[in-house]
Amino acid sequence: MRRAGAWTGSWLLVFVIAIGTAKAEDPRFSLFERYNRASTSDELEPLVSGTLARQFTVLGSKAEELRSVLNAQRLASYTSRIVEIDDKTSFLVVESGRSGSGGRQEAQAYLLARGPGGDWTLANRFLAGSIIKTLWTDVFTPAQFNQVSQCSIDGQEIGPRSALAMREKDVIRINLYPFPFSKSDIDYWREISGLPVADAAKGNHFEDEKPSACVLTLGLDKENGITLFNVAREPWPGARASSKVWQASKADIARLEIGKKRIVLDTSGQLGTEPDGVRWNVKVDLPLWERGL
Repeated sequence: MRRAGAWTGSWLLVFVIAIGTAKAEDPRFSLFERYNRASTSDELEPLVSGTLARQFTVLGSKAEELRSVLNAQRLASYTSRIVEIDDKTSFLVVESGRSGSGGRQEAQAYLLARGPGGDWTLANRFLAGSIIKTLWTDVFTPAQFNQVSQCSIDGQEIGPRSALAMREKDVIRINLYPFPFSKSDIDYWREISGLPVADAAKGNHFEDEKPSACVLTLGLDKENGITLFNVAREPWPGARASSKVWQASKADIARLEIGKKRIVLDTSGQLGTEPDGVRWNVKVDLPLWERGL
């Protein structure tokens, strides 16, 4: 028995060493280590490309200012991992970041680029929670989101003409908007997710109108069973209107199908009394976007 335990311990040690060796040999991890230590433009130049390179070029002739920026973003400790979106796109996610002064940093995602010679660079930086992975792999059209629903809150009809479904871990939010989706609206979300988009900010509803939305929230267990169902009014950040939430019943859901990239929902109900309640009737078949790395 003791010999079997010794063998098990030996195999476990070999496995752990193998993982550590694989991480140490991946040049993308050492790339960030050098970036995190850089203090001059000469040290930084071979490590960055794209948007990050353009941002630092502005400070290139201002050595002290550049050094100050690099010192401010330098991490004394962190953990990192690679997220492969597909065979062409990968991110280095930096988590549990702690600065020299002890401050904590929200998880960052660095878009990685590979040059013709095989060398890796950091091309851009985002909040890891803002990246919508689905937009990097799939193409969408406005017609997929332009589905009419009904939602009335506190006596005010929202008049939803489109819907957007987003999943973050075990929560799915379906936002019902009072306008039909356009290509510019899709481009708005693509730009937020780090994809290059020409004139993305022009003509989209999210920046021009800052709409309030009727929001259906589904909390899920590991088997995609419903643990929570809320209906809410959610104003755009900065709007004067206040948010309001009602807890609905799972019995109000007539049909729910959740796939990896698609959700079908049929639900209707009423909570409270007019003019202080909520009433909804939603039948949608939508793409399901996955948010966060």
